[in-house]
Amino acid sequence: MICERTRIFTAALALAGIFTAAAASAWEIPLTVEEYKGVAGPRRVTCGVPLLPGQAKDVKDLRLLSDARKPVAAQFRELARWWRGDNSLRWVLVDFEADIGAKGKKTFILTNAKVAAPGTKLTVKQDAAFITVDTGAARFVVNRRNFNFLQKAIVDVNGDGKLADDEDLLASTPQCGGVYEDTFGQKYLASSGTTSVEVLESGPMRVCIRARGRNLAPPGKGYSPGMYRFDVFLNFYANSTDVYADVILGNHAPKPISIPAFEDGSLILKLAGGAKGFCLLGEEPVSGALAAGESACVYQDSNGADTWKVCSGFGKMLASGWKQLPDQFTTFRGYKVLKRAAGKDEQELAKGDHARGTLLAWNDRGGVVAHIKSFWQQFPMAAECGADGTVRLGLWPREWKWPHFLTDGEAKGHEVVLHFFGARGAPGGYAKDSAGRPQVRSVADRTEVSPGRRQQ
Repeated sequence: MICERTRIFTAALALAGIFTAAAASAWEIPLTVEEYKGVAGPRRVTCGVPLLPGQAKDVKDLRLLSDARKPVAAQFRELARWWRGDNSLRWVLVDFEADIGAKGKKTFILTNAKVAAPGTKLTVKQDAAFITVDTGAARFVVNRRNFNFLQKAIVDVNGDGKLADDEDLLASTPQCGGVYEDTFGQKYLASSGTTSVEVLESGPMRVCIRARGRNLAPPGKGYSPGMYRFDVFLNFYANSTDVYADVILGNHAPKPISIPAFEDGSLILKLAGGAKGFCLLGEEPVSGALAAGESACVYQDSNGADTWKVCSGFGKMLASGWKQLPDQFTTFRGYKVLKRAAGKDEQELAKGDHARGTLLAWNDRGGVVAHIKSFWQQFPMAAECGADGTVRLGLWPREWKWPHFLTDGEAKGHEVVLHFFGARGAPGGYAKDSAGRPQVRSVADRTEVSPGRRQQ
């Protein structure tokens, strides 16, 4: 049986069906982690594991061992029970980390052996206004009343191994987080329509926070029902500066709101102190400096294939088969990397067929690497950073020449990975570039199903 966790990493987990349960001894289930992309480094493993009736009554009895029978830090969550039998655990979710070589394999052992479980530094604190997650390597603050994705991202900027409040990389405002702009230029903010922000799961390896609400314009402005609902899951990991997020937009209000069109739907972050430079990953990295008023953007407009003019996903089914609508929805083949300046024409820095879409924005204090999974496959898609520090992940980008909309009952989600780093801090297991910052290709390789154009 093979179980794959595509949200966290793309190695396979082979669950050998060997159960050695006995009344008088501990049982063992081997879990084999295989790295098949040729990209070495730590991997966060999240996988469901089946259990036989009577094997375990409570997740507190479970432990994870290395192949050398040493305890490994892990997190367990009940998924299902044998409710028609003895109500013992039937499926459990296991979270742990495996540092594995390129094309390597490692075996771990799930067991009920009575051994001490190693702890981690991952902690959660919350009050009515904020949720604070301390991973040991970073401190993240999430606003519960006005959800703007991340209120703070504090990392080791000074290289002294400490996390101080003045080492926050973000200059968050209510205009950060989910921002949607209608065809009349009115903006709708997730921070204005937050209904709930809660800790969904908390353990020694991973914390998951869920935020829900509706994107709203200021009172008396725009479309009164709002610009669709959001459902966002944020995952934080022990000893990590990474954030893995599922960003979902849905037209599923209790009462239908029609299908309002919008010009742009983006996830916005803002670096404190602005951005001095960028690196954008198309098929190859493109980097440069940013002067006042400038920005750099990678934009995927079409599928990057010979069918780019007609294969835009819009059409209708006739008795004779699928018929493409007469209008051409795409503008050009593949992607472009663009340099922009206020009041000036765009400068094309690069172009190609399939952009990976990873973005690096940095300044003297540190920065962020942002990656949207399956960037080119989900065209249109954009990633942009500006000299003022604004990082825009265009999940429904304004660069597309047509408005966006969701039909009644429809929802669309994107997976986003953020890696924060300090100027003097470690890159978190990612390869470094010549300036000591994390390589954009390294982040993309560790996140996607397969690196580069082999995804085709």
